Amino acid sequence: FEEDLDDGITPDKWEKVIDPSRQYFSYTKTGLSSSVAHRGGRSLYYQVLRGNVAYETSGYLPIDPNRSYVFNGWIRSQCLRSSELFFQLQLFAKEETGSLVEEVATPVTPVAVEASGWKKYSFTLGNIKPAVKFARIRCVLLGSDISGECWFDDITLFEQPRIIMDTH
Repeated sequence: FEEDLDDGITPDKWEKVIDPSRQYFSYTKTGLSSSVAHRGGRSLYYQVLRGNVAYETSGYLPIDPNRSYVFNGWIRSQCLRSSELFFQLQLFAKEETGSLVEEVATPVTPVAVEASGWKKYSFTLGNIKPAVKFARIRCVLLGSDISGECWFDDITLFEQPRIIMDTH
């Protein structure tokens, strides 16, 4: 979230999810925060005013099903009691929404635990279905809190070779 070439409130290369079937509608204010960040100078910020909201990468990331991937991201919250925050990785066969093959999410976690500050979420994506060629990353807030704040930052998706050990 460090690049903001257009000085906008939407992070470069990210867009707000508009998906009525998933009920991503809310009065939540979103944007870039320069006052709270895990590392660097900015993070993705949601000022919660009730409802669900999500941002996703505006482009599709290439995925090689013969490799493994490691996802890392950081989340912080303040004054949220019942909402849930998580990262979601959507896997696609083509660069189009209708070609969704699978969704992988970090464990959906109640965000009432605020004492720890930033919380790291990480998972390994292996055994990818052969049809998968692309991915999109989402930063998701689901819940009914009527006030509070949350931040997402330092999101990475690393490719690593998949090594198969043969005992013969």
